[in-house]
Order: sequence, then C-alpha cells, then structure tokens
Amino acid sequence: MKGVKYTIDFKNPNGEIENYENLSMNEMIGQVKNLIKENYNIDIKVSKHIIYNLIYRDNVNPFLKQICKIHKC
Repeated sequence: MKGVKYTIDFKNPNGEIENYENLSMNEMIGQVKNLIKENYNIDIKVSKHIIYNLIYRDNVNPFLKQICKIHKC
C-alpha cells in the first residue's frame, strides 16, 4: 500500500524495547533483517507476507512474533 507507514517495537537480547517509527514497507523489511542479524546473529527471510502475518495473523514464526511487534501508523 502506497503511503502507509509502520512502527516496529523490537526486543533486543537484553529485553529492552527499541522503537522505530514512520517506516515504509521496504524500509521496515530492511530494518527488521538488520536488527535480527545484528542482535541475534541470525539470517532470516523477511517479506511483505511475513510482515502482514505479524500484523494481522498468528501463523508466523514464533521467534519473530516474540521479538518484533509491528503496527500501522
């Protein structure tokens, strides 16, 4: 969707929540990949479908669901 912005609440390994606001879909996908790689040293596939499932559905990787909460702005 053009013009939609998202907010990420990302839980790092220390349990602290980092907040990233007003990201487009492409920015958010890159940000989630980078955060997981930097904090957990895991290369994980993140796509528009996975982001949609994180927002609206429960059928997503439980690890992602636990560390990453995404909301529309």
